[in-house]
Amino acid sequence: MKTATVGTIQPPTFNIGDDWIKHLDTEGYVVLKNAVSAPLAEQAKRMFLEELHTISPGFKPEDPTTWTSANTPIVWGKGSATFKGMAQTDSNWLLRTESKARMAFAMAYNLMPDQLATSFDGFSLFVDKKQQSKPWPHQDQRSSDQKRSIQGILNLLPCGELDAGFVCVPKSHVEYIAPDQKTDWVLLPEDSPYQQKLVKLIVPERSLILFHSKLIHANTGMSKKHPAGQSLNRISAYLTFVPKDRQTEEARRKRLAGYHTGNSTSHWADRYEEKKLPFHIAARFKNYNQMKPRQEEDGTIPENRLALI
Repeated sequence: MKTATVGTIQPPTFNIGDDWIKHLDTEGYVVLKNAVSAPLAEQAKRMFLEELHTISPGFKPEDPTTWTSANTPIVWGKGSATFKGMAQTDSNWLLRTESKARMAFAMAYNLMPDQLATSFDGFSLFVDKKQQSKPWPHQDQRSSDQKRSIQGILNLLPCGELDAGFVCVPKSHVEYIAPDQKTDWVLLPEDSPYQQKLVKLIVPERSLILFHSKLIHANTGMSKKHPAGQSLNRISAYLTFVPKDRQTEEARRKRLAGYHTGNSTSHWADRYEEKKLPFHIAARFKNYNQMKPRQEEDGTIPENRLALI
């Protein structure tokens, strides 16, 4: 049985206002540059690191020696900063409301921005070469579901050949049809020839990757050959918008409640699929604080956030 191999590719980048829809639909992904301004990106990074410190006081933004698995509230190998309120932090909502991501999704769906709702997802964080896990190439949409589904990753840092980043199989959203199933997380078989077609996208800082949910994709950690030790290597927000008219009243009611409890969900903003803490890290996460989402004085959700729920 072959082990997945990952090459690299430096794809073309587009401005938000360019004609990039054809590339998205042909290749299955597109890279949009300058999706967030430099000052806003710096603000989001500072906020994100302070939020990590609030959740885990042992994590000190100014001291890389504290960026260890014990101090970092993430699923270490996969780099998922998802739990303890990470889906509803101020940094996350800043990127949802102030970046160009919502406009990009509106173009992808041929809708107005106010017709979209946001996902309650978290971040990907890599700070150490020790963050290694078996790659899990997969699709996020079962083959029988024909509706258009686009996902997004907003990269605050650049991704070079040795950095942690996003990997995919270009064109696989149309070339590979998995056996149908009842769920929308479709793992690629280990003996599939598509395991050998994975490439990591080399992208600039402040770029937004949009991709079809049927595209085979995964994350990869820092290369063991990376010259840096413990350092900020990847801070990427999983950021997805879907048409509001796909939501049911029940799904929206649960999402409103989920905001107040700081819950994280899948990228499907037209559903309420709460992410559960993996059992093997539950004991470690008991030592962390719960980040509380921002509310108005009367306990309501801020208006600019409510509009995206």
